Amino acid sequence: MDTLAEAVEERLVALFQRLHGGDDAPPAMRLRLEGLLEAAVLQGELTEASADVLIDAVHRQVFGEGLAARLGDGWHGAHPYPELPVFARRAPVSPSTGD
Repeated sequence: MDTLAEAVEERLVALFQRLHGGDDAPPAMRLRLEGLLEAAVLQGELTEASADVLIDAVHRQVFGEGLAARLGDGWHGAHPYPELPVFARRAPVSPSTGD
C-alpha cells in the first residue's frame, strides 16, 4: 500500500502535468491534494518543510524550473501551507465585437 507521502507525490505529478500540458487544475483535484498533503504532515510522514521541498522538486521535474524561479522567492507568503501554488495558463481572449 502506498504511503500518504507517495500518494501526495503521485497526485502532484499528475496535477503539474495537467497544467504543463495546458489543461486546467480543477478545484476539487487541488483541494483533495491539499487535504492529503495536510494528512501526511499530521501523520508525521512529511513536515511542512519537507512538503515544500517535495512540491518544489515535482514542479522542477515537470516544468524544468523551481517555484522560486517562476513565482519569486516569497511564494510562501502568497501560498501558505497547505495551499498549493497552482495556476492554469490564462486563456487567450479576443473581443468578439469592434466595441
